Amino acid sequence: MKKARRLTVAIPAELNKFVRLRIEEGSHKTEDEVVRDALLMLREQEDFITSQQRQFRREIAIGLEQARQGLVGPFSAAEIKSEGRKRLRARRKAG
Repeated sequence: MKKARRLTVAIPAELNKFVRLRIEEGSHKTEDEVVRDALLMLREQEDFITSQQRQFRREIAIGLEQARQGLVGPFSAAEIKSEGRKRLRARRKAG
């Protein structure tokens, strides 16, 4: 692991209070731990969003290709919304 490099940041009073609370509650020992974990979570969130965007693009490309091939029939907006909600529930359960 690379040696840690010091970084000085200024945060609003509200976030400083949040950091102090994490330490007081015992979920973290130091300010550095809180900030490190927050940055790791941000990176994970961004990686997840990027992954989802790639998946959506793949699905759109498949749909466009199916449309070009004439494989697409009539659709109902209500059915699409229902299917989307069903998939979202399944993803939430899995995640």
